[in-house]
Amino acid sequence: MICFFIGHRNAPEALRTLLEKAVERHITECEVTEFVVGHYGRFDYMAAGAVRAAKKRHPEVTLTLLLPYYPFLHDTSDYDRTYYPEGLETVPKPYAIIRANQYMVRC
Repeated sequence: MICFFIGHRNAPEALRTLLEKAVERHITECEVTEFVVGHYGRFDYMAAGAVRAAKKRHPEVTLTLLLPYYPFLHDTSDYDRTYYPEGLETVPKPYAIIRANQYMVRC
């Protein structure tokens, strides 16, 4: 099972605890083993942190970074893998994140 996070770049810090609980619940109750997150805002940062914390208790869990742009110039070493959806190379940059999110929702 895969869980994909979509959230606003200006998400409030109060969501951090809720995300940590939601990740744990998805692993233990929904049998999610892969989490996919973006890299462009506070929500993505908090979601990735929640998954990294859960990975300490559940080493079978993976964290995938969704890449809306190529080449991606940020460090990706904190992720188990990266994913760049097919067809994004023709999408104008202002629409790339939206199109990447749409791609993940359709999968």
